[in-house]
Amino acid sequence: MRIAPWICAVVLAAALPAFAYDTLEQLLDDQQAKQLEALKEYVASHPDAEDREEAEDRLAYGYVMLSKYDEALELLLKKYDAAAKTIADMPMEQLFGAMIVPIIQTYVQAGKITEGKDFIARVKKDLGEKAESEDVAAALGQLSEGLKLPSVGETVDIKFTAMDGTEVDVSKMTDKVVLI
Repeated sequence: MRIAPWICAVVLAAALPAFAYDTLEQLLDDQQAKQLEALKEYVASHPDAEDREEAEDRLAYGYVMLSKYDEALELLLKKYDAAAKTIADMPMEQLFGAMIVPIIQTYVQAGKITEGKDFIARVKKDLGEKAESEDVAAALGQLSEGLKLPSVGETVDIKFTAMDGTEVDVSKMTDKVVLI
């Protein structure tokens, strides 16, 4: 059996893009970026689709995976804004699990701590009296405390005397991994 030369050319053309990557991570990131672009186009061209919310959630998650935090925050905040009028009537599990916690986590990953604190203040205002309930106040308090923790790469100003009498200044341990 003889294979037509054009079939070989098509097969080679399809395989060549895989050789353009030096690492598996590059290949996977590129594939993820292409999927996100397709999702973005789907959402834009199907504004009334039944699965639009799921597509937007997947798009936001994909942006986070590629460290595109601003794009993810834009989608997550849009979702929160759309629900803001009825937010006090939403089940707390849905409100925190699907909206508030992902937004705060994305602010933390983006290093936007002040914006995260502002968002928590906004949630308290939006929830009104419900924010005063013990469970909601505790959950918002935990999220606020999480924003106080140092992020990766931040300098921590801790000085102490080690058990062997050595003076230790953690802030001077640059370019080292320090577990506290």
